[in-house]
This record gives sequence, C-alpha cells and structure tokens, in this order.
Amino acid sequence: SDLKKYNNKMLFFKIIFILFLVIIILLGENVIRKYTILKQIANKADETININNYHKRVYWYDKDRTSIVDYYGLNDKRKMVRREMSSQGTKVVTIYGTKISEDESGNKQYNCNVYTVDGETKTVGLNKTIGMGVDPQNPIEISKSSTLSLLFMASRVSIKNDIYNGEKCFFISTNSSNVAFNFLSNAEFISKNTGLTINSMSYEVEVEDGENTRWPASDYEYEFNNVSEDEFVEPDVNEYEQI
Repeated sequence: SDLKKYNNKMLFFKIIFILFLVIIILLGENVIRKYTILKQIANKADETININNYHKRVYWYDKDRTSIVDYYGLNDKRKMVRREMSSQGTKVVTIYGTKISEDESGNKQYNCNVYTVDGETKTVGLNKTIGMGVDPQNPIEISKSSTLSLLFMASRVSIKNDIYNGEKCFFISTNSSNVAFNFLSNAEFISKNTGLTINSMSYEVEVEDGENTRWPASDYEYEFNNVSEDEFVEPDVNEYEQI
C-alpha cells in the first residue's frame, strides 16, 4: 500500500540520518582527541624550551652531503658547530655568540665570532651581528595560541602512537599544504617526553619561480642542563686568517 511504501521510505531516511549523525559524532570525537594531543604537545614543548641550558644535535641527510649541527645554549650565550661531510671533504663552521638584543616577536640578535675550517684553510670573522635561530622550537608554535587554529590542524592531521630510536613519540602526518609544523615537514616524530621533534621526514618545498626542491630528512637529539662555560671557550684567533 502507499502508506507502507511511505513508512518504508521514512525508515530508510531515518537510518541514513542516524548513520550520518554517528559518522559526524565519531569524526568530532576524533578531532577532539587529536586537538587534546596537540595541546598536550604544545604545553610540554613550552616547558622544555624554557630550559636555558641545552645541547641540540641535528643530522641533515642530503643527497650530496650529510651535515651534523650542534647547538649549545647557556643563559645569553649560544654556540653552533656545523660539520658538512661530502665527497669533497669536511667543512666545519663554529659560531660563538652573545645576545645583544631581542625584538617584540622574540627574534634575537647575537654578537658573533665565526670560525671556519675548510681543508687546510682556517678563517675567522669577528664581531658579526647574526640572528642565530638555534634554540629548540615548539613544533606546534604556529597554531598553539588559537583554539580555532589548533582545531583546524587537528582536523587535517593523522596522529599515531609510535616509537622512534627507542623513544615513545607521536607520529604526526598530513597531506594538507595549509598545515605547517615549525619545521615545515608533512611528517614528524614528536617526543612524548619533551614535546619536541625528534625526526622530520624529507619533503618538497616550492622555491623561487615556482620551482620545487626537497628539504632533507633530519634527526634531532637533545640534552638539557648539561652545558658548562667551558663549551664557550674560543680557539686562538691568531691561528686563523681574519676576513
């Protein structure tokens, strides 16, 4: 009968509506779960980066060379040692810096001495003003201050529990070009203990004139409260050619 057909049709629409509601609820719960994890990471990272005594080591794995960069921080002093290893040999650049200014956005300027050893050549540049971006960074820095931004980020990323190099972490990945981590990678392992990135996968970035290039994969290691003043003793400048 027509009434039976109508009832069957209404039942069908009710089932579809209920399924739609269930999907929306499940999606909402998943976004809230990821939002909570991202907020937890951001808060933990903020606690960690406020420690003003650290050693950070970064391994960059490029096609033509491998770079190992050590960053040291102690109060207002900073040091960076960059070792580039390629088929042409090893180049070491060491920068010693003391903070001289900081703007409202937190960008710091340092008075630096830059020592370079490239094969048999040793040069030094003295009293250079450099913005040394060496401090550990919050991987959620861009989105952490806004609930809406963090919710948007949560809706566009995948988060899984994982282990990297023996450390418990979150593996966060995305295919969205609108989601940016501090290191601009679309896939990262983030430590549950520190909230900091411990691995950033290789990814493609657009450079000038619309051309693309690949940013190398990288590993990050951290030590805290283990740096002394001895780390900032500079070599004998007389052994270097001043430039």
